[in-house]
Amino acid sequence: MFKLLTHPATFLSLVLLTIISGISVYGVGMQHDHQTQKHAQIERNIIATTARIAILKAEWAYLSRPDRVQQLAERLLELKPLSANQIITDADLEQRNQSGGSALANFTLDGGGQ
Repeated sequence: MFKLLTHPATFLSLVLLTIISGISVYGVGMQHDHQTQKHAQIERNIIATTARIAILKAEWAYLSRPDRVQQLAERLLELKPLSANQIITDADLEQRNQSGGSALANFTLDGGGQ
């Protein structure tokens, strides 16, 4: 066994093989470190995004509270209760459609129809 190592070409081949193996192992280790860092960054991004989503859900829940929406609607939309003549039945729609007229032809926003 030791006789083979005394031959210069064999010894040189083993040294070269050892160096190449060491470089390869180092490269694989560096790739592993890079992938580990990349994975950790993705995990941090997921945690941050999850936190932002939770904040947005809380904001949405706060902003869409029924009492708040009602208050805004009363203040900004100036809605008024419906009057009886603003309500039409299915029969009225069918009759107007059969006569060729528009179902809302006589309807006005300020007081109803006809």
